[in-house]
Amino acid sequence: MDLMDRIFAPLIEAEARPEARIEVSTGTSPTHPIAKRIFKALKAARPDKYGAVVYAGPDPFRVRVPPGSIERAVNLIDAFAIALDQRRIEIRSGGSGPGGVGVIIGGEAERLAIEEASQRQIHWATEAEKARTKRFGYSTAPMYDFVPSGVMTVQITTATYRDGLRSLWKDGKTRKVEDCLNEIMVGLYRAAHAATVQARKAEIRELRAGEENARRAALRLERATSRKQLDDLEEQSLAWERAQRMRGFILAYEAARREPEGALPAEAVQWIDQASRHADRIDPLTPTPPSALDYDECDLTPISPWHILDD
Repeated sequence: MDLMDRIFAPLIEAEARPEARIEVSTGTSPTHPIAKRIFKALKAARPDKYGAVVYAGPDPFRVRVPPGSIERAVNLIDAFAIALDQRRIEIRSGGSGPGGVGVIIGGEAERLAIEEASQRQIHWATEAEKARTKRFGYSTAPMYDFVPSGVMTVQITTATYRDGLRSLWKDGKTRKVEDCLNEIMVGLYRAAHAATVQARKAEIRELRAGEENARRAALRLERATSRKQLDDLEEQSLAWERAQRMRGFILAYEAARREPEGALPAEAVQWIDQASRHADRIDPLTPTPPSALDYDECDLTPISPWHILDD
Protein backbone atom coordinates (compact mmCIF):
# COMPACT_ATOMS: atom_id res chain seq x y z
CA MET A 1 0.00 0.00 0.00
CA ASP A 2 1.25 3.49 -0.89
CA LEU A 3 2.50 5.72 1.91
CA MET A 4 -0.16 8.31 1.08
CA ASP A 5 -3.00 5.75 1.29
CA ARG A 6 -1.63 4.12 4.42
CA ILE A 7 -0.72 7.14 6.56
CA PHE A 8 -1.53 10.53 5.10
CA ALA A 9 -4.88 9.96 3.36
CA PRO A 10 -6.77 9.35 6.65
CA LEU A 11 -5.22 12.48 8.15
CA ILE A 12 -6.17 14.55 5.11
CA GLU A 13 -9.74 13.22 5.14
CA ALA A 14 -10.06 14.04 8.83
CA GLU A 15 -9.36 17.74 8.16
CA ALA A 16 -12.62 17.99 6.15
CA ARG A 17 -14.77 17.06 9.14
CA PRO A 18 -16.69 19.93 10.75
CA GLU A 19 -15.40 19.09 14.23
CA ALA A 20 -11.81 19.42 12.97
CA ARG A 21 -12.24 23.01 11.79
CA ILE A 22 -9.51 25.30 13.13
CA GLU A 23 -11.02 28.49 14.50
CA VAL A 24 -9.01 31.67 15.07
CA SER A 25 -9.86 33.68 18.16
CA THR A 26 -9.86 37.45 17.93
CA GLY A 27 -9.75 40.07 20.64
CA THR A 28 -8.09 37.70 23.11
CA SER A 29 -4.51 37.19 24.24
CA PRO A 30 -2.63 34.20 22.84
CA THR A 31 -2.63 31.07 25.00
CA HIS A 32 -0.09 28.80 23.35
CA PRO A 33 3.48 29.22 24.73
CA ILE A 34 4.98 29.62 21.24
CA ALA A 35 2.41 32.26 20.28
CA LYS A 36 3.06 34.11 23.54
CA ARG A 37 6.81 34.10 22.87
CA ILE A 38 6.39 35.36 19.32
CA PHE A 39 3.91 38.04 20.42
CA LYS A 40 6.34 39.36 23.02
CA ALA A 41 9.24 39.40 20.56
CA LEU A 42 7.26 41.21 17.85
CA LYS A 43 6.02 43.84 20.28
CA ALA A 44 9.60 44.54 21.31
CA ALA A 45 10.96 44.60 17.73
CA ARG A 46 11.69 47.80 15.85
CA PRO A 47 10.29 48.17 12.32
CA ASP A 48 12.76 47.75 9.48
CA LYS A 49 13.15 50.22 6.60
CA TYR A 50 10.05 48.74 5.00
CA GLY A 51 7.96 49.34 8.09
CA ALA A 52 7.71 45.68 9.15
CA VAL A 53 8.69 43.85 12.33
CA VAL A 54 10.30 40.44 11.97
CA TYR A 55 10.42 37.32 14.11
CA ALA A 56 12.96 34.72 13.01
CA GLY A 57 13.48 33.03 16.36
CA PRO A 58 13.97 29.38 17.30
CA ASP A 59 10.45 28.32 16.29
CA PRO A 60 9.09 26.88 13.02
CA PHE A 61 7.04 30.06 12.47
CA ARG A 62 8.73 33.02 10.79
CA VAL A 63 6.77 36.29 10.94
CA ARG A 64 7.14 39.54 9.02
CA VAL A 65 4.24 41.97 9.38
CA PRO A 66 3.59 45.69 9.99
CA PRO A 67 3.09 46.54 13.68
CA GLY A 68 -0.65 46.93 13.15
CA SER A 69 -0.95 43.27 12.08
CA ILE A 70 0.99 41.70 14.95
CA GLU A 71 -2.12 40.56 16.82
CA ARG A 72 -3.63 39.03 13.70
CA ALA A 73 -0.47 37.11 12.88
CA VAL A 74 -0.09 35.89 16.46
CA ASN A 75 -3.75 34.78 16.57
CA LEU A 76 -3.10 32.69 13.45
CA ILE A 77 -0.06 31.09 15.06
CA ASP A 78 -1.93 30.54 18.33
CA ALA A 79 -4.84 28.74 16.62
CA PHE A 80 -2.54 26.67 14.43
CA ALA A 81 -0.19 25.69 17.26
CA ILE A 82 -3.16 24.62 19.41
CA ALA A 83 -4.49 22.56 16.49
CA LEU A 84 -1.10 20.87 16.08
CA ASP A 85 -1.07 19.97 19.77
CA GLN A 86 -4.58 18.54 19.49
CA ARG A 87 -3.41 16.36 16.60
CA ARG A 88 -0.37 15.30 18.66
CA ILE A 89 1.99 16.76 16.06
CA GLU A 90 5.31 17.84 17.51
CA ILE A 91 6.33 21.48 17.22
CA ARG A 92 10.09 21.35 17.54
CA SER A 93 11.78 24.61 18.46
CA GLY A 94 15.50 25.23 18.60
CA GLY A 95 17.09 23.47 21.54
CA SER A 96 13.95 21.45 22.33
CA GLY A 97 15.26 18.14 21.05
CA PRO A 98 17.37 16.37 18.44
CA GLY A 99 16.91 17.19 14.78
CA GLY A 100 15.89 20.29 12.93
CA VAL A 101 13.40 22.96 13.89
CA GLY A 102 9.96 22.42 12.41
CA VAL A 103 6.49 20.96 12.57
CA ILE A 104 7.38 17.26 12.67
CA ILE A 105 5.15 15.10 10.48
CA GLY A 106 6.24 11.62 9.46
CA GLY A 107 9.77 12.43 10.56
CA GLU A 108 9.94 15.48 8.29
CA ALA A 109 10.44 19.00 9.66
CA GLU A 110 8.23 21.56 7.94
CA ARG A 111 8.36 25.33 8.57
CA LEU A 112 5.90 28.14 7.93
CA ALA A 113 6.11 31.88 7.29
CA ILE A 114 3.39 34.42 8.07
CA GLU A 115 3.86 37.67 6.20
CA GLU A 116 2.06 40.82 5.20
CA ALA A 117 3.98 42.47 2.42
CA SER A 118 4.47 46.22 2.18
CA GLN A 119 3.39 48.32 -0.77
CA ARG A 120 5.68 50.96 -2.23
CA GLN A 121 4.24 54.41 -2.79
CA ILE A 122 5.87 57.57 -4.03
CA HIS A 123 6.74 59.80 -1.11
CA TRP A 124 5.24 63.29 -1.22
CA ALA A 125 7.32 65.77 0.70
CA THR A 126 5.80 67.25 3.83
CA GLU A 127 5.84 70.96 4.55
CA ALA A 128 8.65 70.42 7.05
CA GLU A 129 10.71 68.51 4.45
CA LYS A 130 10.09 71.22 1.86
CA ALA A 131 11.23 73.86 4.30
CA ARG A 132 14.39 71.87 5.12
CA THR A 133 15.18 71.42 1.44
CA LYS A 134 14.75 75.13 0.86
CA ARG A 135 16.99 75.96 3.80
CA PHE A 136 19.85 73.52 3.16
CA GLY A 137 19.62 73.05 -0.58
CA TYR A 138 19.12 69.30 -0.47
CA SER A 139 16.53 66.79 0.71
CA THR A 140 16.86 63.87 3.09
CA ALA A 141 13.32 62.69 2.49
CA PRO A 142 12.90 59.14 1.17
CA MET A 143 11.91 58.55 -2.43
CA TYR A 144 9.24 56.02 -1.46
CA ASP A 145 6.99 55.23 1.48
CA PHE A 146 6.14 51.66 2.40
CA VAL A 147 2.65 51.01 3.68
CA PRO A 148 0.92 47.77 4.74
CA SER A 149 -0.70 45.89 1.86
CA GLY A 150 -3.41 44.41 4.05
CA VAL A 151 -2.86 41.00 2.42
CA MET A 152 -1.70 38.31 4.83
CA THR A 153 0.04 35.21 3.47
CA VAL A 154 0.93 31.87 5.04
CA GLN A 155 3.57 29.80 3.32
CA ILE A 156 5.07 26.36 3.95
CA THR A 157 8.60 27.47 3.20
CA THR A 158 10.05 23.96 3.19
CA ALA A 159 7.65 22.93 0.41
CA THR A 160 8.17 25.90 -1.92
CA TYR A 161 10.18 23.97 -4.50
CA ARG A 162 8.40 20.61 -4.30
CA ASP A 163 6.65 19.99 -7.60
CA GLY A 164 2.89 19.75 -7.64
CA LEU A 165 2.36 21.00 -4.09
CA ARG A 166 0.51 24.06 -2.96
CA SER A 167 2.63 25.91 -0.45
CA LEU A 168 1.12 29.43 -0.32
CA TRP A 169 -2.22 30.78 0.94
CA LYS A 170 -3.20 34.44 1.05
CA ASP A 171 -6.14 36.73 1.69
CA GLY A 172 -8.61 36.90 -1.16
CA LYS A 173 -11.56 39.16 -1.88
CA THR A 174 -14.03 36.83 -0.15
CA ARG A 175 -11.78 34.57 1.92
CA LYS A 176 -9.07 35.25 4.48
CA VAL A 177 -6.18 33.01 5.49
CA GLU A 178 -7.99 32.42 8.79
CA ASP A 179 -10.43 30.30 6.77
CA CYS A 180 -7.62 28.26 5.22
CA LEU A 181 -5.92 26.77 8.28
CA ASN A 182 -7.29 23.27 7.67
CA GLU A 183 -6.10 23.51 4.08
CA ILE A 184 -2.69 24.56 5.35
CA MET A 185 -2.73 21.54 7.68
CA VAL A 186 -3.46 19.35 4.65
CA GLY A 187 -0.62 21.15 2.87
CA LEU A 188 1.71 20.12 5.70
CA TYR A 189 0.63 16.49 5.35
CA ARG A 190 1.19 16.59 1.59
CA ALA A 191 4.53 18.33 2.03
CA ALA A 192 5.67 15.71 4.56
CA HIS A 193 4.53 12.93 2.22
CA ALA A 194 6.40 14.50 -0.71
CA ALA A 195 9.52 14.94 1.40
CA THR A 196 9.35 11.30 2.53
CA VAL A 197 8.95 10.13 -1.06
CA GLN A 198 11.81 12.35 -2.19
CA ALA A 199 14.02 11.03 0.61
CA ARG A 200 13.19 7.44 -0.35
CA LYS A 201 13.89 8.16 -4.00
CA ALA A 202 17.19 9.75 -2.98
CA GLU A 203 18.09 6.61 -1.00
CA ILE A 204 17.24 4.41 -3.98
CA ARG A 205 19.26 6.65 -6.32
CA GLU A 206 22.19 6.56 -3.92
CA LEU A 207 21.96 2.76 -3.65
CA ARG A 208 21.77 2.35 -7.42
CA ALA A 209 24.60 4.83 -7.91
CA GLY A 210 26.68 2.85 -5.40
CA GLU A 211 25.98 -0.40 -7.26
CA GLU A 212 26.78 1.21 -10.60
CA ASN A 213 29.95 2.79 -9.24
CA ALA A 214 31.02 -0.59 -7.84
CA ARG A 215 30.46 -2.14 -11.29
CA ARG A 216 32.44 0.63 -12.93
CA ALA A 217 35.21 0.30 -10.36
CA ALA A 218 35.45 -3.41 -11.20
CA LEU A 219 35.67 -2.51 -14.89
CA ARG A 220 38.39 0.05 -14.16
CA LEU A 221 40.34 -2.57 -12.18
CA GLU A 222 39.91 -5.10 -15.00
CA ARG A 223 41.09 -2.53 -17.53
CA ALA A 224 44.06 -1.52 -15.37
CA THR A 225 45.01 -5.16 -14.84
CA SER A 226 44.80 -5.89 -18.57
CA ARG A 227 46.73 -2.74 -19.40
CA LYS A 228 49.50 -3.68 -16.94
CA GLN A 229 49.56 -7.21 -18.35
CA LEU A 230 49.94 -5.81 -21.87
CA ASP A 231 52.64 -3.36 -20.78
CA ASP A 232 54.50 -6.16 -18.97
CA LEU A 233 54.17 -8.40 -22.04
CA GLU A 234 55.57 -5.72 -24.33
CA GLU A 235 58.40 -4.99 -21.90
CA GLN A 236 59.23 -8.68 -21.49
CA SER A 237 59.08 -9.37 -25.22
CA LEU A 238 61.44 -6.48 -25.88
CA ALA A 239 63.74 -7.73 -23.11
CA TRP A 240 63.66 -11.24 -24.61
CA GLU A 241 64.51 -9.89 -28.08
CA ARG A 242 67.34 -7.87 -26.54
CA ALA A 243 68.67 -10.97 -24.76
CA GLN A 244 68.49 -12.96 -28.01
CA ARG A 245 70.45 -10.28 -29.84
CA MET A 246 73.06 -10.32 -27.06
CA ARG A 247 73.38 -14.11 -27.25
CA GLY A 248 73.77 -13.87 -31.04
CA PHE A 249 76.52 -11.34 -30.59
CA ILE A 250 78.18 -13.51 -27.93
CA LEU A 251 78.23 -16.45 -30.37
CA ALA A 252 79.73 -14.22 -33.03
CA TYR A 253 82.30 -12.93 -30.54
CA GLU A 254 83.18 -16.47 -29.54
CA ALA A 255 83.61 -17.49 -33.17
CA ALA A 256 85.79 -14.47 -33.84
CA ARG A 257 88.07 -15.09 -30.84
CA ARG A 258 88.42 -18.85 -31.26
CA GLU A 259 91.96 -19.76 -32.35
CA PRO A 260 92.63 -22.01 -35.37
CA GLU A 261 93.14 -25.01 -33.15
CA GLY A 262 89.79 -24.36 -31.50
CA ALA A 263 90.97 -22.95 -28.17
CA LEU A 264 89.70 -19.68 -26.65
CA PRO A 265 91.92 -17.20 -24.85
CA ALA A 266 91.30 -17.03 -21.11
CA GLU A 267 90.14 -13.42 -21.24
CA ALA A 268 87.63 -14.33 -23.98
CA VAL A 269 86.25 -17.15 -21.85
CA GLN A 270 85.87 -14.75 -18.93
CA TRP A 271 84.15 -12.13 -21.14
CA ILE A 272 81.78 -14.69 -22.66
CA ASP A 273 80.80 -15.93 -19.20
CA GLN A 274 80.12 -12.42 -17.92
CA ALA A 275 78.26 -11.38 -21.09
CA SER A 276 76.10 -14.52 -20.91
CA ARG A 277 75.16 -13.60 -17.33
CA HIS A 278 74.08 -10.15 -18.52
CA ALA A 279 71.95 -11.70 -21.28
CA ASP A 280 70.38 -14.13 -18.80
CA ARG A 281 69.65 -11.27 -16.43
CA ILE A 282 67.72 -9.42 -19.15
CA ASP A 283 65.87 -12.51 -20.46
CA PRO A 284 62.50 -12.81 -18.64
CA LEU A 285 62.38 -16.55 -19.45
CA THR A 286 65.69 -17.32 -17.72
CA PRO A 287 66.22 -17.34 -13.94
CA THR A 288 68.02 -14.14 -13.06
CA PRO A 289 71.58 -14.81 -11.89
CA PRO A 290 73.15 -12.56 -9.24
CA SER A 291 74.75 -9.44 -10.73
CA ALA A 292 76.74 -6.46 -9.57
CA LEU A 293 74.07 -4.38 -11.29
CA ASP A 294 71.63 -5.40 -8.54
CA TYR A 295 73.58 -3.70 -5.75
CA ASP A 296 71.42 -1.09 -4.02
CA GLU A 297 72.59 2.51 -4.30
CA CYS A 298 72.44 2.99 -0.52
CA ASP A 299 75.03 0.19 -0.12
CA LEU A 300 77.41 1.94 -2.53
CA THR A 301 77.25 5.54 -1.32
CA PRO A 302 80.36 6.59 0.65
CA ILE A 303 79.85 7.17 4.38
CA SER A 304 81.60 9.34 6.96
CA PRO A 305 83.22 8.08 10.17
CA TRP A 306 80.17 9.34 12.06
CA HIS A 307 78.14 6.52 10.52
CA ILE A 308 80.33 3.90 12.22
CA LEU A 309 79.01 2.75 15.57
CA ASP A 310 81.40 2.21 18.43
CA ASP A 311 81.96 -1.37 19.58
